[in-house]
Amino acid sequence: MNATAVVVRATPAVQLPLLRSQATGRYCAAAAVAEDFAIECRNLSYSVITRHGRIPPILNDCSLSIPSGQFWMLLGPNG
Repeated sequence: MNATAVVVRATPAVQLPLLRSQATGRYCAAAAVAEDFAIECRNLSYSVITRHGRIPPILNDCSLSIPSGQFWMLLGPNG
């Protein structure tokens, strides 16, 4: 069995600018600080209707806050 290997030199990673958002002025009394989030959702629920007429929940009462300048990724069992 013949095998051929191809070697490719990786190019340097591209430097992307940090994500920025406008200050929202949100105030958290418990922490006594103003937060600046690039993405924020509260109590998010999402479901779909299947071809069999069922409505399974995909998200149920989810909350997420991603601060400005950070990169996050959500990954599930099927990628």
